[in-house]
Amino acid sequence: MIGMFRFGLSLVATLAMGAVGCGHACNAIGCLDGLVLAFDGLVAGTTYQVTVSQVTATPETIPVATCTAVVAANGSPQLSCSSERPHTESSNTLQFHDTELTKLVITVSSNGMTLVNQAADVSYTSSEINGPGCGVCTQASVSVTVPMT
Repeated sequence: MIGMFRFGLSLVATLAMGAVGCGHACNAIGCLDGLVLAFDGLVAGTTYQVTVSQVTATPETIPVATCTAVVAANGSPQLSCSSERPHTESSNTLQFHDTELTKLVITVSSNGMTLVNQAADVSYTSSEINGPGCGVCTQASVSVTVPMT
């Protein structure tokens, strides 16, 4: 019985040390690894078509996402995308949930007219936002500004 009690205390102590990590508590800041594309300058009452393509080493351009951005009369944009890559859209942003995209071409058009054809070399940075030894977060962002037409 005493052996079981000692084992239980030992297990509790080990778990407590594991939860603390390197002698300190970790923060609980959330992190989504990946790439965020932000589309600025979208005009109310306008519908945009967006294509995000990856440039390969060969070099060929392979579409990785196609989107429609609709901007309501009040100026609130809504991006809706399809892609085989894990992603989310929110307002005027598209986030890919991986860190494999490093060279892109982003095209934005409206009414058949190309407004943006932007090449982007993506540079990811890694940081320990929850504290040393508490996990690494790897992120990048690219801003795409759509000119007024």
